[in-house]
Amino acid sequence: MKRGEIVRVSREIVICFIVGGIPMILIALFSGSEAMLSAFSSLSPKDEVIWYFALLFAIYSAIYFVDHYLLKTHQTVVRSTKSARQFFYDVGFSLLGIFRGLTGAVPTALAILIVKNGLNGATQSILFSTIFVSTSLFACCGLSYFQSRSKLREKFP
Repeated sequence: MKRGEIVRVSREIVICFIVGGIPMILIALFSGSEAMLSAFSSLSPKDEVIWYFALLFAIYSAIYFVDHYLLKTHQTVVRSTKSARQFFYDVGFSLLGIFRGLTGAVPTALAILIVKNGLNGATQSILFSTIFVSTSLFACCGLSYFQSRSKLREKFP
């Protein structure tokens, strides 16, 4: 792994913990583990919401491709494409926020429950959580990399 990749993964881990892990800790501390479980179960959005955010991301990706790789000869087309790209940049990466929240919340909630209740049959949960968190972290790193690389930069004359 290159240094830049290690920095990106480390940065994503910290962001995921701040976005998803700290709220789980605060809920467990102030409201108890039952309230934390309730909040955790309501944290995961419905499949339709995930598909909607994935569609927004796909639209942004298509606009990015058109803007970045296709020749545009008319100034109106250039302005329209840039405007659409900026708009969908702002909404297209909403999926990243969901992944970050879940990636931080899952291991934190699991760790709190293990500390409170012990390892009573938690091996399967730990295995599935590890797989989920690893794939979600990979998705977070990929999305944040694309987000940083595709940001519309102003060109000054």
